[in-house]
Amino acid sequence: MAYIGRDVTYGVFSKQTLTGMNGSTQNWDLDYQSVPAEALIVVYDNVIQEPLVAYTVSTTQIQFTSAPVTGSSLYLIYMGRSLTQLVQIPNITGQAHGDLMYYDGNAWVRLAAGTSGYSLTTNGSGASPTWSAAEDATAMALALGG
Repeated sequence: MAYIGRDVTYGVFSKQTLTGMNGSTQNWDLDYQSVPAEALIVVYDNVIQEPLVAYTVSTTQIQFTSAPVTGSSLYLIYMGRSLTQLVQIPNITGQAHGDLMYYDGNAWVRLAAGTSGYSLTTNGSGASPTWSAAEDATAMALALGG
């Protein structure tokens, strides 16, 4: 069957089939988190369900108003799910122009802007970056054949 309308430019449709209907379970884990109820098409025994009436959605689960009957068919279609997920970097106090943020293995931390003429040194995997004096950078460049 042909699709009528504009193609999806960003995002992707995904289907999740729910199993284990037993007449008492009302909650199932979602394959994708933080999906609004209105961004799901829920099909229960070939009947599309109304969001916020037949079901609600928390961050990680879908909850049905009434438990689906044993042996019934139930699936979800995630409409236009985002291909990427934004991560909010926390507000770090004391920031100034030229500061850098890096992840130290536990949290995002601030590296204050370096002194003029200094260069950023990564110090290898598992170590925090630092600022190095220009002569250190020149010596390193020469050691690397530069």
